[in-house]
Amino acid sequence: MIGVERAPHEDQEYFALSPEETILRLFNYYFPPYITLASRFDFLHGEEELYRNRRLKQYLLEYVEDGSADFMLGEKPMPVKQGDLFLIRPDHPHTIHGKAGSPYKCISILFHFGQSKNFPLSDLLPKETYLGTIRGLPLEDQLHQLVHNYQDPHWVNQLRCQHILIGILLQLLTSAAPFALNQTRSGARVELARRYLEQHYAENITLEQLESVSELSRNYLLSKFKQFYNLSPMKYLRWIRIQRAKELAANTSLSVNEIAIRVGYADVHTFGRMFKAETGMSLTQFSSSIK
Repeated sequence: MIGVERAPHEDQEYFALSPEETILRLFNYYFPPYITLASRFDFLHGEEELYRNRRLKQYLLEYVEDGSADFMLGEKPMPVKQGDLFLIRPDHPHTIHGKAGSPYKCISILFHFGQSKNFPLSDLLPKETYLGTIRGLPLEDQLHQLVHNYQDPHWVNQLRCQHILIGILLQLLTSAAPFALNQTRSGARVELARRYLEQHYAENITLEQLESVSELSRNYLLSKFKQFYNLSPMKYLRWIRIQRAKELAANTSLSVNEIAIRVGYADVHTFGRMFKAETGMSLTQFSSSIK
């Protein structure tokens, strides 16, 4: 397991590994996120170029503990200083130049989500590489806790590391612009449409009704709804109906036909086809799996 303090160019092999290659080395990880490296790095004073056009195959979350440097993402310059947090995505070329007379101490968290091709991290995290200044905030303490726990290779501590990383990512997700619904008028109107779906899922809802509720044009509503919730309104409606059907199957003795009607389907066969297409099993099979 990687120690707390690392020399600048130790462990460079970890940065070059693909997600598939890291899994073979991470013996105490049984599910994502897979944390390949969690460590502090202390670069020498006055070292001019720390990395040039480096391309990673994993995500890198980096926090500047002390000092400053000039960061380049492609051709875009971005100076970073103590307290700054930034995220480098896979296959994004980047260069980091140190500043003469200034140290550069950082926490680096290298991670990935394995073979999952559908995990929406790249869509949900802020598009900007720079994530803000977190010095003195709970996020800073959580990064320190992650590095501390990573020193112990026991699977319980690695599980704690995953828990901390998920918590950090969730905080970044919920602070991202797409989730700040109440900060914009359009966001608040899209939320009205979502609430209408939640409250009237058993009814025959149309896009025209959602346009009326939100007072947004259809194209704008569809675009913003997908941006905020990663689903179209009609797919979101199906998702709600599936969740309600599962709840009724688990907690009542209603028949499949009765459940179909309760969640907005007059025809049980149409409901059955939809449920199996979305979940991979029939509602009867789902009921049998939990009772």
